[in-house]
Amino acid sequence: MQDRHPALYLLLSRPIGVVMIVLVFLFWGAYSLYNLPIGLQPSVEYPALSVITRYPGMHPEKIEQILTKPIEEEILGAGGIREMFSVSEEGESRINLILEPDVNVSLKGLEIQDRIGMISDNFPTESEDPVVVRYDPSQKPVVIIRLDSNSKSLLALREFAEKKVKPYLQRVEGTSEINIGGGKQREIKVLVNQRALAVAGFPISRVMNSIRENNTEIPAGELLNSEQRIGVRVLGYLTNPQQIATLPVATLDSNRLLRIRSVATVEDSYREPDSVSRENGKEIVSIYVHRASGANLVELSDQLHKSLEQIDWQGISHEISYDEAVFVKDAIDSVWSAIIQGGLASFLVLWLFLGTWRAAVAIGVAIPVSILLQFILLDQSGVGLNSVSMTALALGVGMLTDSAIIIIEYASRLAERTSVWEAIILSVAELWRELVASVGTTIAVFFPIFFASFEVRVQFLPLAITLSGALVISLLVTLFLIPLMLSRIPGALQVDFDNQHHQHHAFSGKPNRWKERFNGALDRWTVWLERIYRSYDRSLARLQAMSRRIPKLIVPAAALFSIIGILAFVALPESSGGGGPRDRIQATVELEPGTNLKASDRIVSKVVSLFSDDDGVEEVMTKVEKWRADLYIKIKDPDDGAEIVERLEGLSKQVPEAQVFFLDNEALAERQEVNIEINGYDLDTLTQLAQKVAKSIKDQPDVSQVVYRFKPGKPEYTFRLDSPSVSRAGLSAASVASDLKTAVDGSIPTKYLEEGREYDIRVQMVTELR
Repeated sequence: MQDRHPALYLLLSRPIGVVMIVLVFLFWGAYSLYNLPIGLQPSVEYPALSVITRYPGMHPEKIEQILTKPIEEEILGAGGIREMFSVSEEGESRINLILEPDVNVSLKGLEIQDRIGMISDNFPTESEDPVVVRYDPSQKPVVIIRLDSNSKSLLALREFAEKKVKPYLQRVEGTSEINIGGGKQREIKVLVNQRALAVAGFPISRVMNSIRENNTEIPAGELLNSEQRIGVRVLGYLTNPQQIATLPVATLDSNRLLRIRSVATVEDSYREPDSVSRENGKEIVSIYVHRASGANLVELSDQLHKSLEQIDWQGISHEISYDEAVFVKDAIDSVWSAIIQGGLASFLVLWLFLGTWRAAVAIGVAIPVSILLQFILLDQSGVGLNSVSMTALALGVGMLTDSAIIIIEYASRLAERTSVWEAIILSVAELWRELVASVGTTIAVFFPIFFASFEVRVQFLPLAITLSGALVISLLVTLFLIPLMLSRIPGALQVDFDNQHHQHHAFSGKPNRWKERFNGALDRWTVWLERIYRSYDRSLARLQAMSRRIPKLIVPAAALFSIIGILAFVALPESSGGGGPRDRIQATVELEPGTNLKASDRIVSKVVSLFSDDDGVEEVMTKVEKWRADLYIKIKDPDDGAEIVERLEGLSKQVPEAQVFFLDNEALAERQEVNIEINGYDLDTLTQLAQKVAKSIKDQPDVSQVVYRFKPGKPEYTFRLDSPSVSRAGLSAASVASDLKTAVDGSIPTKYLEEGREYDIRVQMVTELR
């Protein structure tokens, strides 16, 4: 035997060496488990970037013209871009870039940022600097932090969030966008009295130029001496907002100066809010953290918690009101619990079926060993611990159990006529080819994934790697570790698969009352199993006899069942999985275009009041913007999510000026979403087609909601200039438009610098004259 199978003989004869090798790998597996990132799904890093530029108050057509198109033209020269699509909406330009799979996303992001920086000086002063971030397809925040204080104003809260909290969070690896909602933002306002300025005979642009020219820094060249060059700079920064009032607008007769205080009022105030955040009706400041593509959600959440602990909050209360990682952790904990319970159940089932605890112990010990070894694979492949990898663990354990039972069954029969060692060696030597073939055919199913498109590989390659690795590891444990344990556990092969309950009991030795009761129960269990087996054996014999009588029906019957199986598979509902926390419902409120923030807040407050009165709703958090709002609803019982959504949909109809749409969530798992895109160059034609399509779809019986993403423009006044009149007045169309824009919406000639932070200086006509 030693000559015929030296490797197996060496394995069984060197138990200490084998155990030491296994222990080394077990420690490695434990270390890998400690390092594994946790997530609900495998971290998918899309090679994509977003370029976001904000221009508050500017309408979409102008955003497209002065921001989106110039940035797109500059980006195209970067190369490595597979697809580019943009969205220009009021106050914001967003350009999403899908890169080629082999492109380094970080380096490409830096290159694009540099390219945009070369043209950013051409953008309006009121626009914010373009920001390049990792593109997140979901576009939903993963963490929401609320700030509140009884002693500080909303202006101070917003300032604290901008200056203290946001910089800390931006340093966390894995963050994408960090948006702040609610509160007030500081702004220096110069409110011009147009009547007083008209009496003096000057346009409002003179006030703009005066502020711009007196808040600047100009390099004045260099002075040379015998040893060095000395730079010269002229500093003309404003050191106090009230200095603006003393700046000259023009020189009048008798060398008198017309100062800004004579025609305007300077206020250290705040800009018009762009959003309102509330929680249960109380106005707060909220911070919305978005995850970068490919970032691990749980690790990101942990790092955000640590960063928040490092901040000196100065008496401001803060709370994480929404954290998607909590849902992920709960889901993973549930899977862990299921695996542990399943392992114990497997051990008991093996005990009952094999009729001896000794063989069950061999398999029971091999299961955690196999799982720990699979953690090494997960760590080295970068897949992490998630629902996909844990599913692979479970399948690997199943493979291990099946293969081990086959080895034990075959070895127990051989042990009746030879020694235990020879029985084990012969069983492994004769069965390893079949077991390898079984694993190989399963792994071969995943080979086409390696040659599929990038999108398919991104989604299914983690499953292919983890499942293939899990099966291989389980096979190795079956072929090497289980034979060693069977050879060292006395009586492990004393299993009679033909007549278990008549010859073996779970407990042997000196009888007592508890052993007799357990063994008696085991006997009754095995008798019941034998009856089922005999019934199955008789049914199988009848089917075989029938197949011999009517052999021509076998192939059609098999084909029929195959077709039924294919049709059943096609009919299965599709789902992307992982909709979100079961105790949270997200909704979007759409309002009529042109609705101002104050009116939007009032309408959304009606909706929130109705939702808060529902018995199943615990709290409602809102972020209100012009024309729209986002609702984050926490429910009391996650199992009633679908019913609560139906009730809230009914309640929302009581506010006809608001359209409420509930987003993808666990409670809406039975609903499917279909996106219809209509492309073209004529905006009016596209609008008409979209309206017709939306109307026809809405009448379909299985359609619950139709979300019409395209919105008509907001109401506006249009001024058409009379060119001859403008020319006779010594003006130009550009100067008239600029002065009108300054008077109505305000313009920002420069920024006021204080403690390293810039604040807008907005020149605008007084409210009563607009």
